[in-house]
Amino acid sequence: MKGFAFAYVVQLDLPGGPVKIGRSARPRSRFKQFELGTPVNARLVGITFDGYEREAEMLAATADRTIKGEWRYPTRELYRLISKYHSSGEWFVPAVDHQAHFDAADVEARVHRIIPKTAHPVSPSALNYFWSKEVLAAVTVHDRMIPVDWAGFTLATDAPSLSWPEADRKAA
Repeated sequence: MKGFAFAYVVQLDLPGGPVKIGRSARPRSRFKQFELGTPVNARLVGITFDGYEREAEMLAATADRTIKGEWRYPTRELYRLISKYHSSGEWFVPAVDHQAHFDAADVEARVHRIIPKTAHPVSPSALNYFWSKEVLAAVTVHDRMIPVDWAGFTLATDAPSLSWPEADRKAA
């Protein structure tokens, strides 16, 4: 059985806006690894459901634009896919305040309604533990939004963009 995962897109602030497409049950933690490991600014463009399937779609959309290792240049097809996820209500961006979002979404109570006797703590930082994928898989069947709220993401209201580096430079 595959564990629970979101698909994500991270973008670097470099000419051409290189992207990393991947999957993780803990997209904020994964992003922090990129922030620490790159010498330039990075942003988490967003996440979507069905991590294994969506990651494969987005990797295929950028297959001819690989740079090195996991990094690729964005393509029109990638933008089309992200726009499709957004249009269907399945594109999420980081909430400004993870803890406040977690509390406002009442994540802990929602999890406990589905798994009343879980021995595991339910908090924003709890996603860093190995058992979290099991809990996420169990609750998602009943409430698909719990993993999104738990991970600290909110539905994207603005259309996604992959032109971040150029847009920031033009605005400066």
